[in-house]
Amino acid sequence: RNEVHMLREALKQETNNRDAIYHKLMKDLQPVNQSKEFDELRTQLKKQVTTLESGLADEIRDRRASETMRDTKEASREADLRSSLNALCQDLSHHKMTAGVTKDDHKNLINGCIHDIHLLAGGVQRVTQAWTTVPIGSMQTADINGSSAPGC
Repeated sequence: RNEVHMLREALKQETNNRDAIYHKLMKDLQPVNQSKEFDELRTQLKKQVTTLESGLADEIRDRRASETMRDTKEASREADLRSSLNALCQDLSHHKMTAGVTKDDHKNLINGCIHDIHLLAGGVQRVTQAWTTVPIGSMQTADINGSSAPGC
């Protein structure tokens, strides 16, 4: 019985020692999780994550803005090119029309000149025929004094 009692006392003492060590370890470990250094590290990590999130959000916003700006520039450039092309096409059609009108005017003028030349040629031909039918001896020229002199 004494031995059992002593063993029980030794068991209680050992249990108390182990509980004390356990509590001491728990106390030692608990402040590590809640120490100032751990809190500072956690705060620094939160700041870094916040900074990264902010930078990422800024980058996304900038890229969207640059894409929108690029799309706007491309649309503006395309509209400018189309308006320039339309203006060139209108100028070209106007010049074609002007060239066609000028061509028709020149054709009419040339046809009028040819007609006039044919009329003149016909008149000259009739005068020449009439001239050849008239004898040269019968032609008289008037002198300055009013007397008529025989032809040459």
